[in-house]
Amino acid sequence: MNVVWIIVSCIVCFGVCSDGLSGNGTSRPAVVNVGAIFTFDSTIGRAAKIAIQEAVKDVNSNSSVLQGTKLVVQLQNSNCSGFLGMVGGTLFTVHFL
Repeated sequence: MNVVWIIVSCIVCFGVCSDGLSGNGTSRPAVVNVGAIFTFDSTIGRAAKIAIQEAVKDVNSNSSVLQGTKLVVQLQNSNCSGFLGMVGGTLFTVHFL
């Protein structure tokens, strides 16, 4: 009789535990935050800012890329200052981790 209850318990446990999981056993986050710190006023910075913004639009408009997860990019202007770049990076990790 105890063997029957063990088997029934295992079947119920595996059935209940596997219902909420996806195929690979992990769940996707709703949002992925990415940070970019660079000088906005330089030639490269202006081009990079446009390219990053368009890439984010592209990724978010195609549901097969991140499959329901939204990509969010936080841009910080470093104003050609290494100090502002380090501070911006620290603030980004504090706010978004």
